[in-house]
Amino acid sequence: MLRFASPEWIAALDEALRVAPVEPATGAAGELRVRYRFTAADGAVASGYDLVLGPAVRAMVPAALDDGDGASVEPDDATVTITQSLATAQQVALGAVAAQQALLAGEVRVAGRVLDLPAWRPVLEAVDAQLGALRARTCWD
Repeated sequence: MLRFASPEWIAALDEALRVAPVEPATGAAGELRVRYRFTAADGAVASGYDLVLGPAVRAMVPAALDDGDGASVEPDDATVTITQSLATAQQVALGAVAAQQALLAGEVRVAGRVLDLPAWRPVLEAVDAQLGALRARTCWD
């Protein structure tokens, strides 16, 4: 079993996406990067991954950058960033809570160019189909 959002889980997602037949989105150009961030109880980012949509679809852990003081900062290259607690992400992934419900309750925060997402809907639907198979091999605790 793969632990949700672990490096091994992200690698399995990336592998599944590489073999997924995905048609490019009509009207979508370039690349779209959706950054998923999962927070711990104290609000600090605990884990996450980037979903990169373009000529190929990839899932990856983004490289952190050093700000010069030894502190790690993330690159500012995401089109959209979705932040939620790991518990909320698990509940949404398992279907226990609807994503819209979590968003309206303030448990999910979305930042960036959200209006770029609709053009990528066919690709996002193909990604969701691949996630379905991965969910069966996922440990949720």
